[in-house]
This record gives sequence, C-alpha cells and structure tokens, in this order.
Amino acid sequence: MIQEPGRSSTLRLEIGDLSFPEGWGVAKESGFVFFVPGAIPGDLVTARLVRRTSRYGYAEVTGFERESPFRVTPGCPHFGTCGGCVSQNLRYGKQLELKEGYLRQTLRRIGDVDLERVEIEPIVPSVAEYYYRSKIELFFEYRGSELALGFMQRVSPLEPYKPRVIPIESCVIFSRAVARLIPLVHAYAASSRNAGRVSKGGARKQGKLMSLTVRESKWDGRLMVCLEAAGGWTDGLPPFIDALTSAVPEMASLHILSGNKDQCLYGTPYIEEKLDRFVFRVFPETFFQPNSETALLLYRLIVESLGATGRERVLGLYCGAGPIEIFLSPFVKEVVGIDSSRRNIDTAEENCRINDVRNCRFYCARAEDILPGLISSPFDFVVVDPPRAGLAERALRLLLETHASRIIYVSCNPSTLARDLKRLREGGYVPTRIRPFDFFPHAAHLETFVLLERL
Repeated sequence: MIQEPGRSSTLRLEIGDLSFPEGWGVAKESGFVFFVPGAIPGDLVTARLVRRTSRYGYAEVTGFERESPFRVTPGCPHFGTCGGCVSQNLRYGKQLELKEGYLRQTLRRIGDVDLERVEIEPIVPSVAEYYYRSKIELFFEYRGSELALGFMQRVSPLEPYKPRVIPIESCVIFSRAVARLIPLVHAYAASSRNAGRVSKGGARKQGKLMSLTVRESKWDGRLMVCLEAAGGWTDGLPPFIDALTSAVPEMASLHILSGNKDQCLYGTPYIEEKLDRFVFRVFPETFFQPNSETALLLYRLIVESLGATGRERVLGLYCGAGPIEIFLSPFVKEVVGIDSSRRNIDTAEENCRINDVRNCRFYCARAEDILPGLISSPFDFVVVDPPRAGLAERALRLLLETHASRIIYVSCNPSTLARDLKRLREGGYVPTRIRPFDFFPHAAHLETFVLLERL
C-alpha cells in the first residue's frame, strides 16, 4: 500500500506496466497512476514524487526493493540517456507481450474494436533483435569548444527538456560499421569546425554540418553516408573520403544534402535491398521500411491475405518507393500506387524498370487530390500504409467510395489505426484479421497489419 499522493513525497511502488511510446514504468493505486522513468514491469521500487496532477503523477526511483525478473543488462553502453531505445533493459519476450497488450487496449478504447469477433494474432517478432535497423540519423552539437555527434537525449518527465545531443560511439540496433564510421566523421567535423546544432523544428541553425544519416543494406551490407549541411560548403573533403573508404570499405556512397539539393560526392547514388526476387534501390530521401528482413514477412502476409487470382486491380495509397505494390505485381492484373513525394515516385518507377515489372503505375499526388479521378474505374483491393498521422478525413471518405472488396491497412501508430478502423467500420468495412509486427525491438513503436472486408 502506498501513501496518498500529495501527503508524502516518499512512495513504495510496484510497477505493473509500461507506457507507450515513452517507455516509462507504470504503477497504479486506487485509480491514481504513477509514471516512473527507469522502472520496468515487475520492479518494486521506492520513489520520490516529483510532480502530480489530479489523476497521475511522476516519480523518481530512489531505490529497488526487488528487481524485475524481466530485467536484463542492456547491450548498449549509451542506453538510458540516448533517445534511440527505451527498453533494452527489458527481456525481448516481455517487450513483445507489452506491445501486443498495448495494441489490444488501444483498439478497444479508441476504436471500439470487438476483440471477441476478431482475434489479434500473436505478434511477429523481429527477424533480428539487434543490428536490424537499416537507417539512423545522428546530430552534431557544439558545447563550447567540444563537439558532440550522436542521438538526441531521451525525454524525461522529471526535468524540463532541453534538446541535447548524447554522443555515441556505436549502435547495437543499427550496424557494427558505425563504430568505425563515427570517429572519422567526428574528427573531420571537429577539425574543420563546420558542425552545428539544429533544433527539432529546424530553427537555431549555426555552423554548416547539421546531421549524419547512414543507411545500410541488410542484403549486401553496403552503406550510404549522408551529411546534411545548412549552407555554404566545407574543405578538406578528398582526404576525408580517402579515410572513410579505407576504414569503411563497405561504404557505397557519400552524399551532401543541403536544402533540396543532393550531391553524391563518392560512389553510386543509391544502395540496394533485396526482398525475395525483387531488388529495390534506396536513395537518400527514399522512404523504405527500416527493418527490411521483418518487412518481408509482412509483405508475404499481404499477398496471402488478399487471395488474388491474377485478375484484380489493386490501389496502393502512401506507397513510398513501391515495395508492397511491386511485391504484389506478380499476383494481380494491375497495381496503381500513389504517394505525395516525387522522390519516392521516381524511385518506385526505377524499381519497376530494374525488376522488369510492367503492370504497376505510380502517381505523385496527395491521395485526396487524385482519388476522385481514379476511382471511376473499380479497384478490387486497396492497400494503405499511411504515416503516423493516419488517413486524412477526405482520403478516408474517398477510400470508402472505391467499394473495394478488401482493404489492407498497414499502420505504424496504434492510436490513429484505432481511430481509422472506427470510421471504416461506420463506412461498411470490418476487420477480419489483425496481426502486429515488431519492426522496432527495444523501441516503443509497433507495425500492425489489418485485413478489412466490405459488408
């Protein structure tokens, strides 16, 4: 039993859950909720109440009376302060259980999904628990005469957030190669003194180099290195490139990104990822699933669930570089993909050419703008893979007007998924199959596959 919140700042809390997407421990007592950063389910902690509202409070751990049986030693020395991961200290099987539970709660609470009528299938774990990500973004920051290169600091409710870069030397969720790459990039930026810091909104830019983005092909291990510059340019690049190619021979290309310009200074302008028999080119600004090996399992499920006979027309909304649409092309008559990014559409068309896919068409437009002219010809199936904000209201209304027999919704945000499923049900589509995929071990994000059928 804990003392009543507000009467004392000393608490004894048993952690029963994890908050999403923050990854804070959660304890409940008599309807009052405590968020406890650093604690995980199964921990029994003593804590100090830092601040509270009428319904919940934030507490700081002061000691452990009992450590959780699910607690493990993080694989990364930067875990805890680095914002790249939130649950490396939690056994992977428990992470999956908590994510599945969070999805259930969200679908029921926000979407009024009747989970007695549609069963959520067991979550599909990531093919790899570590070194699975195909992309990371690191930031430069000056602190007086010192230069930091790393991830943004993890947010904590216990103190005001001040954007700050946490220097890292390696990343166990991305690639072993960054341990050789980061020191060279850091030394180059420090010696030329052309690194700066950028806030989340893009303001307060100072200096020239702002961020470092690295992509890795999980197929052949090749790396694409991209430096974002705020303007002007730097010197000393030839010896820097020589040092990179010597220490990181798997580097396929080096790019400088400034505004809308992409300058490839070394190598090929793309890397390639292979999924089954298809090869996909990925450019610096291309959207591609960051866990390609697990994405392949999702794409196979999409093909299986549609049950195509080869005569159907498929509409793909928010198609990105077209991996789902191209993956579906051998099983249907025609696929039409829509995305608002010109870079994505150009890449999708190039991916069709190199794979000799001739039954896919792609349009660069917002879904709500182009759908009125497309849906005059019927589509049998629709696949939507929207950003975290979910479907725009008008796009959803037009989606209902396709009268497709089946819709597959791929979501990276359970909350907006639940909201959209409720609106789709009101329009005559009910979920008949739901399966979560863990694309992001040790992070709070979750990918979800939903098959909807028209009543």
